[in-house]
Amino acid sequence: MGKGYAVYLNVAKIFDLFKLLMLKIELKLSFDTEDEAKGYILGFVDKIKVIEPKELHDKILKKAESVVAFYKHEK
Repeated sequence: MGKGYAVYLNVAKIFDLFKLLMLKIELKLSFDTEDEAKGYILGFVDKIKVIEPKELHDKILKKAESVVAFYKHEK
């Protein structure tokens, strides 16, 4: 196993009941690599949000913006 990569997530939107009740759940997940963390998080699209580490939050945001730009320029 690698050094590990801890990520704190806000998963308030993961269940409709939580959304309806405006509940938030914070989890700490561990990944072996940053790429593994990014792939997992991006798989949830808009259902979870990275709180920490800030660097990963910024990388997820940049990747999401690049996906939107790609689809906007599709012909």
